[in-house]
Amino acid sequence: MVRVQLNDHQKSKIKYLLADEYGFKWNKDDLQGRNCMAVGFGQISYNDPKLLMKKLTVRYSPKACGCFATNRGLLCGKSETSGSEKCFDDNGGPLICNGQVVGVANRLLQCDQKQGENCGEETFLRYTNLCAHFPWISIYVDSFPEECFEYK
Repeated sequence: MVRVQLNDHQKSKIKYLLADEYGFKWNKDDLQGRNCMAVGFGQISYNDPKLLMKKLTVRYSPKACGCFATNRGLLCGKSETSGSEKCFDDNGGPLICNGQVVGVANRLLQCDQKQGENCGEETFLRYTNLCAHFPWISIYVDSFPEECFEYK
């Protein structure tokens, strides 16, 4: 956790999101009914204030990240837009599904070749599953639940 000093103007811009206490059922290939998006500043240019958002299909299973093996502590997202597009690699950014935080971006995985700055068809955004860390977070954040209901 990071503690920062903010002035009143900065504090007025803060928006809070709830963490999803239910999480996902393991081995679900497509999480139907979940509207998920990645949010962050990307790596396009230094000090660019433009916030980026990308709609994702999220999977939670051993083969969710294509050619990369995964486990219960990870979620994988794939862009819903087809074709080649600019890569969105933003470690530390939130994965938000149905208005609640479910993960934190930790790596861009590519099973095929990247074409310049564009991602290939088999590019996956890997996220740390927030549910896996509820016990630790609850030590530092008051009134944070100690566990997710679906994560056992």
